[in-house]
Amino acid sequence: MPSLKNLFRRFLSLERGGKVDMSRITNETSLFSSPFFNTRTYEYVLSMIDVLASKPDTLGVPRFNPYWDARRAAITIEYIKEFNLAKGLVLEIGSPQYLVSQIIWSAFPGVTPLFTSNDLRYERIAVGDSEVDAVICLEVIEHLFDWPYREATTLNGLFFFLEEIYRVLKVGGRALFTTPNACSLWIIMRALLGQPPMLYEWHFREYTPEEIRQIRIYWI
Repeated sequence: MPSLKNLFRRFLSLERGGKVDMSRITNETSLFSSPFFNTRTYEYVLSMIDVLASKPDTLGVPRFNPYWDARRAAITIEYIKEFNLAKGLVLEIGSPQYLVSQIIWSAFPGVTPLFTSNDLRYERIAVGDSEVDAVICLEVIEHLFDWPYREATTLNGLFFFLEEIYRVLKVGGRALFTTPNACSLWIIMRALLGQPPMLYEWHFREYTPEEIRQIRIYWI
């Protein structure tokens, strides 16, 4: 495992003209590590990007680099396999038109998940109580802003949404959440380069691992 100093140097070496070359960053495996990374699954995801990104109704395709989410999609597929989430009634938060969603579920042809179209901050999910075996929520909670928003961040939109997830899950059901790490090396380096310290500047709120732990305690 490379030292933090060496990771900083590697990251800075990818910086050109005040900006980071995103396509080069995604190929730097020393900056992204996960015990759930599987090379064969990653190659499958890359092949599916070539098939699905060109579809006219596909959403969430980056304009310049459609491979940006490939590692995340591959790791998510492995999460779903490891924790046996592709069984029974599965609810994914979002639309089936998104590229990552299409790729993930193409790896599980026997599963037809439900999807959402409601305002997650204050509208109930159109599923009955205790009906869902698994919930998949990928890169969503960082978009949920407060409703109504006043002078302070109370996360009432997020907590309403989490209560809905709790409501629709069966006893023993599982939920998989992914969200950017607000104190990752990536974010630290963006700040050092004078860029906004967020993975995506239009996110409402990105969370640290400790904040997620505190939210989990509240939710449970």
